[in-house]
Amino acid sequence: MDADPGRVADRALFGLGASDIKCLDLARAEPDLTAGRIAGVTGLSAAAVTALLDRLERAGFIERVRGTDDRRKVHVRSTGRHEAAVNALYGEVAQGFAAVAAGLSDEQVRAYIAVQGAFNRAALDVAKSIGSAGGGVQV
Repeated sequence: MDADPGRVADRALFGLGASDIKCLDLARAEPDLTAGRIAGVTGLSAAAVTALLDRLERAGFIERVRGTDDRRKVHVRSTGRHEAAVNALYGEVAQGFAAVAAGLSDEQVRAYIAVQGAFNRAALDVAKSIGSAGGGVQV
């Protein structure tokens, strides 16, 4: 089960998987992104990358743009549709959280802060113990 709410939302709302999201992240960050680069980062075959790009293009999340210097080269660019939808979703979530927070007393807010702080310290302790045991996590 995927505990990351963003990934759950991407899967539920858009039907996107991990490779789709990685491709969209790359398309947003790299203006000269190519299918070859996507294959290199994701480990997907050329055929799988082509299918992935076809799917994302049909959904309106990316576009393929011919290079200006070399028309044989095709760049993959984000259309911004995915980002806009995610921002709208999380805007609604933030409004819901604000409504909940507005109904809390000062005592409830202090209790929440104390509990969240304890959770954060416990997570940090685990991360530090993994790092000191040679698990590779450095905190």
